[in-house]
Amino acid sequence: MQLLVIGLLFSATLIIENYAGTTCIVTEVAALQQDSKKCSVLHLNTYLDQRLVKQGKFFDFIKNIGEYSMFMLRKSNLSRITDLDVIKLHHGAQVSITQNELLAKLPKFEWKRGDRITFTVADNPNLDTTKLLKDVKARKMKNAHIQLPFGEFSATVVSSASQRYHDMIAGNQQISNEPPRSFG
Repeated sequence: MQLLVIGLLFSATLIIENYAGTTCIVTEVAALQQDSKKCSVLHLNTYLDQRLVKQGKFFDFIKNIGEYSMFMLRKSNLSRITDLDVIKLHHGAQVSITQNELLAKLPKFEWKRGDRITFTVADNPNLDTTKLLKDVKARKMKNAHIQLPFGEFSATVVSSASQRYHDMIAGNQQISNEPPRSFG
């Protein structure tokens, strides 16, 4: 019971202290009142309150936070998501960047080998995803759905089965009558 009360108090202030420093949870406009200089980790979800991205101080709040536990950005007017060159992702991090018309640049994302990271990057017509696609393919990541550079065609970088499907769609592979194989 005491843990529940303590957890509720922390979530009420929208700041969580942990081994990695201070995590600032930004899921509503009121959270932008926090001092972002005290935030070492960002947990952002604009899907819950779309008004966040329309706030004048939204970019100023997120631009210098160098670690993400969650970064879900949708329908912003940002041309970049940070002033930093590199963003560290935590184990279990979710990065979802969708429908951002002006977004042109992503930072380099870094994470430890073996960390479970989920990427969804789609419908960002001005975004160059070349470096991110190379990183994800080199690590043979699962759970990565990333558009091709400049939103040309949404590519799914998940597994060899997915690659065969995209090759088939592009006409690079014959359609087979074999039953689908399970990849688990």
